[in-house]
Amino acid sequence: MSLQLRESIVTLFRQIVDIESVSGHEGPLAGAVEQALRPLGHLHVVRDGDTIIARTELGRPQRVVIAGHLDTVPVAGNLPSRLVDGVVYGRGTVDMKGGIAVMAQVAALATAFAVRRRARERICRPMSVAMVTNTSEATVAVMMTVGSSTSITIGEPESPPVCG
Repeated sequence: MSLQLRESIVTLFRQIVDIESVSGHEGPLAGAVEQALRPLGHLHVVRDGDTIIARTELGRPQRVVIAGHLDTVPVAGNLPSRLVDGVVYGRGTVDMKGGIAVMAQVAALATAFAVRRRARERICRPMSVAMVTNTSEATVAVMMTVGSSTSITIGEPESPPVCG
């Protein structure tokens, strides 16, 4: 399945939910995320197993990292997703798959922030962006890859470290 990053967030969310990604079998979803992000010229995309790292390379002194995971618990008759009265149902809908949809759209739209950088420079600190999937297995390698970060947001930490 091809993920449509410029569609509504609900459409993208449902596309992601509909790709089965039970723990240990995240490959199809990792492939779909990679395929969607790789053509975006403002992102440098790296795949390490089923971990996807997508980052801007704008030479900025600060970087924001948004991270999460692709896997779910086993499917239990809850795929494909369904939309009922404005609520999406399906495996991963109350887990990280909503976060992955948001992360992918933010990464895709990061170029818009880069283009307007000069106009906004006095209002906010321009930052580079990195999107990371499958955080629990790859956090150390990712931090080495993306360099120093000003902010790291983990969409769903299972046992978050306390950082000072």
